[in-house]
Amino acid sequence: MTRYRIVCIIQHPIFLPTTHAHIFEVGAVPEGDDRPVRLSLPDILEAMKAGDRFYAVGEQSHQRASVEAASCPNCGRLILRTVGDAVKDNNVDCLQRCYPDPQAASITLVRQAEPMH
Repeated sequence: MTRYRIVCIIQHPIFLPTTHAHIFEVGAVPEGDDRPVRLSLPDILEAMKAGDRFYAVGEQSHQRASVEAASCPNCGRLILRTVGDAVKDNNVDCLQRCYPDPQAASITLVRQAEPMH
């Protein structure tokens, strides 16, 4: 089982049934490694099924919150969400945005090609 700290997100707008956004990729750092990887939502869901865990840390509070898969209340698609608590800045939706341009990003744009352990 690997634990990943999600450090940034990329969202896309969803228009049906209402306008809202879903996280479709994240930048994450595996514990014990300092090299971030970019993971798609399907990669993360598969990793969660295999026992890997994901979390976010608040910039100001430094509080850790687990991230889980859940059904979107607006459209029913599987999404990522932070396990509820009273701390707002560790919500996965509040994390900084990843940059799509590899030159502008502070993370390496690597897609997980092999199965995660």
